[in-house]
Amino acid sequence: MTEKLWEVIAKRKAGTTFSTALGLAEPKAAAQEEIIGAQNLTHKIIDASFDCLSVIIECGIILMINEQSSKALGWSQQELIVQNIVLVLNKNQKLAAKMAVLFLVFLA
Repeated sequence: MTEKLWEVIAKRKAGTTFSTALGLAEPKAAAQEEIIGAQNLTHKIIDASFDCLSVIIECGIILMINEQSSKALGWSQQELIVQNIVLVLNKNQKLAAKMAVLFLVFLA
């Protein structure tokens, strides 16, 4: 892991200057593993549900959808990923009226 540092001259409120280094470090391996573990757990919980579940972002794009949802909508999971949920449900208005969909919204 290499960290690139930039030396910059910063200015204090009083007007004096000082030298400092700015850099971007790569995430630690343990933190990356923890994030991946949490993502895998979320995916397993959603897939194991008997209900129709989707994970979408704020603008309505589907990031994850379980098998029950894809069966109910008549599309494969791969076809639904990255689609806009509003457009998908508009194409299936009868189903949308009957189906209770739980959206887990991740705010960007």
